Amino acid sequence: MICCNPDLAAAGLFSYLIGKNGDAPVILLTAKALEKDRVRAEAAGVTTYVVKPFSPLKLVDTVKELMGSSV
Repeated sequence: MICCNPDLAAAGLFSYLIGKNGDAPVILLTAKALEKDRVRAEAAGVTTYVVKPFSPLKLVDTVKELMGSSV
């Protein structure tokens, strides 16, 4: 999902999605590097907060870690 609209209540959307998917991990890829944005995302239930630019290999490792040995 891409959330570029600053008026979009992203925190509420994440909370809704997490509520619907139980304990499914949520990885947020974002250009917002401020600590307040990270704190807000974590409070909404985001599992992993990744700031762009990021290493694709690190992202793959993060997904594997969150998925356990099933990947």
